[in-house]
Amino acid sequence: MIRKVEMYQAECDNCGKTCMNKEGFVWSEERLAIEDALYMGWQIIDDKLYCPNCFEYDYKIGGYKPKKKSV
Repeated sequence: MIRKVEMYQAECDNCGKTCMNKEGFVWSEERLAIEDALYMGWQIIDDKLYCPNCFEYDYKIGGYKPKKKSV
């Protein structure tokens, strides 16, 4: 039997990259997708998720900020 199931992926809000580890890229719960992404160096900034290529540390604000979206 084949049935449709709902799964979750962590995706960068800037570049659209999907977070992948060596075991896969889908999770059964949203929180697991977020936890794994954070473990792999992703950041949540202003309620958005960014891959390591799309954020940088800003010494003026003392925290991370998103990089400008590439065209």
